[in-house]
Amino acid sequence: MYCTFEKSNLSDEQKSILDKYKKFFIKLFDIDNNNTIIRHSDGITSPQGLQIISKKEYPFYEVQDIAVPGSKTKTSAKKSRSIKGKMVQRNFIPDYGTIKSEWKSYGNPINDKCILKKQREIVALFESALLECLTNPKINRKMIYENALIDLDEIFNTCTSKTNFTTNFGKDLLKRLLSPNEPGLRELFEDNPFSGYQPKRTPDISSDYMPSVDKYFKSLPSAKLSYLCKLFLQFKKYRTLAKRNPGKWVDGNMILGARPKEYEPSLEELILAEIGERINQIILNNSSDSIAAFISARKCKPGKIQFKKFTFTHSDVMGSGRFFYVDRIEETHLKLIE
Repeated sequence: MYCTFEKSNLSDEQKSILDKYKKFFIKLFDIDNNNTIIRHSDGITSPQGLQIISKKEYPFYEVQDIAVPGSKTKTSAKKSRSIKGKMVQRNFIPDYGTIKSEWKSYGNPINDKCILKKQREIVALFESALLECLTNPKINRKMIYENALIDLDEIFNTCTSKTNFTTNFGKDLLKRLLSPNEPGLRELFEDNPFSGYQPKRTPDISSDYMPSVDKYFKSLPSAKLSYLCKLFLQFKKYRTLAKRNPGKWVDGNMILGARPKEYEPSLEELILAEIGERINQIILNNSSDSIAAFISARKCKPGKIQFKKFTFTHSDVMGSGRFFYVDRIEETHLKLIE
């Protein structure tokens, strides 16, 4: 977006503002790290028969230089093997003639085709708002932001509920770029524009979602074979409690990064899942014969070990905080004795 403005006849003041925008984008997208090559190989023949001159892998994308015999470049050539989830730039290099390039996505497809169709409108909206700020540094940025927000809502209102993350990210980025709460760009272009923000680098777990479960987890027996009978008793107890107090589906607050519907597990369900996971660890770390012998010697019957296994995710919403949600629910059934 900001590269478009370089072609304009800008004043020194405007060039200074543009330079700050560039620095902001470089920090926002961590361009230096994301443009670092993590793997590089040359002279590859793929299983599909493609002659790959060079293959460079970056953290979020891959660049392939592909040899194409003759003077005509066929961008419909067979696919080469690529890492799922990354964008791939394929450069088709003929013996002579023009090199042609294409970008391909080998990740999960975007289900909402509306988003794909609206990309140009979204970029045009950002470009127009930024250009207005750039060409008139003293303009009322809050007014530009509010007007742009109305236009952004109109674009996304025609799409499905799949767009909630994109919508929230777009609004937040638009707000930061236009900095409506400041007469200038001071806050936006501080050395650290996200001062105080620390990304979460550890897996999201039950105690992130509901911190109060931690004290209950600490009181549970360990995932050791010698504690298996005690875990059976705890499982039966919390299975009954979870039936009495099950979780529920609620409307999600999409402004805070939630989906349209979110599942809220009860405390008892989370404890039951933790006990089930500890029993599962015992199964994984011990032979079936030793488990059968232990159960027979202690005369403790496991009963039916079935529970909901939860995985979690989080959303960082600038200005609001970090919010945890259930990502997936998996009905789990454990078999201890064949």
